[in-house]
Amino acid sequence: MAITKKTSTAQLVKYAAETHGVDLKGQDRKDVIAFLEEQEPALFEATANPTAAPKAGKKQPSKVTLRVFSDNDEGLNYIQVIFNSVPYQIKKDEEVTVPYGVYDILRNAIQKRYKTVKDPVTQQNILKESKVQRWPFEPIAFID
Repeated sequence: MAITKKTSTAQLVKYAAETHGVDLKGQDRKDVIAFLEEQEPALFEATANPTAAPKAGKKQPSKVTLRVFSDNDEGLNYIQVIFNSVPYQIKKDEEVTVPYGVYDILRNAIQKRYKTVKDPVTQQNILKESKVQRWPFEPIAFID
């Protein structure tokens, strides 16, 4: 059971009895919460904002050096990515250093491709879906 400050008083009292062996029946809700915070300071912090990013962990780099591979298309020799209202023209087949956000956009640019194949059981043509990167690239270095 997840314990939050919105948990009912009865459940908080039950939790205190089960985990700390203390009978808090008849106590005011504020006193029960104060006791639990004193015993377990992180009890309510972890569940206060479940969408918050964890405090401990790796810091993401500020810049990334990468190379975007050229396709056999005779079109443009660069791709354009807009990050924080700033356009970046990334030349293909050259090492470039860009903000981490541009790398993240390229990493998440996924394209669906469909291919017609024969079903081995029914011998009918079916479409097979595959997901590929829109612009294949390789990260070379992460810069803090």
